[in-house]
Amino acid sequence: MIAVELNKFISPLQTIIISSASTDAQIPWYYKIVGRLKIYKLVPVKVLKAATPLTCWFFGTKTEEEKSLLEQILKDTDGSFLKWAISKIAKWDQKITTKGIYHVHGTADRILPVAFIQPDFNVIGGRHLMVYSQNKIITKILADRFG
Repeated sequence: MIAVELNKFISPLQTIIISSASTDAQIPWYYKIVGRLKIYKLVPVKVLKAATPLTCWFFGTKTEEEKSLLEQILKDTDGSFLKWAISKIAKWDQKITTKGIYHVHGTADRILPVAFIQPDFNVIGGRHLMVYSQNKIITKILADRFG
């Protein structure tokens, strides 16, 4: 999403987004409700940063290595930044698809379900952390795109 916003100020030849959204129409409606009602403010940071079974399910972690990675990401993420990011995602106002975007998305992403997304390339079974868990597939997609 940050890359999409940066495209408003710079003109790269191409921007690749993976497991993301290119317009606010691709943000699930329930995130928008959370943003409008500011529900995220009611949830303690400790809860947002906990790698619970529910968190692992949403991110699609399957192995202990992936769970450890998610735990580390959550641990390293500043709580104030996390709440700020949730609010910005929930309230994102990006109506127009930016030129030069190439969107890769997983069909099993639960954070940003593919039902809301219109990617250029679907990774069958790809979850939200597929850049890590399916890195060979992602590398091949990028190599084919730039090769």
